[in-house]
Amino acid sequence: MAVSEKEGKMTDPRDAGIFVKSTKEDMLAVTIGNVHGKYSKPPELDFPRLEAIRASVHSDLPLVLHGASGLSANLISGAISRGVCKFNVNTDLRIAAISTIETIVSSRNAKDKDVLQVMKRTTRAMTDVAEEKLCLFNKFLIK
Repeated sequence: MAVSEKEGKMTDPRDAGIFVKSTKEDMLAVTIGNVHGKYSKPPELDFPRLEAIRASVHSDLPLVLHGASGLSANLISGAISRGVCKFNVNTDLRIAAISTIETIVSSRNAKDKDVLQVMKRTTRAMTDVAEEKLCLFNKFLIK
């Protein structure tokens, strides 16, 4: 049976169950429409697929989404309610760092261009994004 390219890249629930049973993994990263990097169009997560994955692995196995940068609060909430408890948001962190560096480079103030100041400002920008994401995730995890 032929499947679409998108379908072929997504986690197969049956394969996930077999994989977890045979490897006894303690976490499983799944692909349900999430992608690494920036989304070219608004992301759509396949929640029925996530529910099928959840049903095929033991119920307390933590599920992970790589490529969670750019997901809306509704998508985050939906993923959490279906067993996702770890989100990777590297792209959002990198965007914050690059944006800060671009601002510094365009600055006319030589003091801003000191490497220690650049490191401090990019670290602060990335920390702010990380804190924002943690607050968002905790909003749906802690009830």
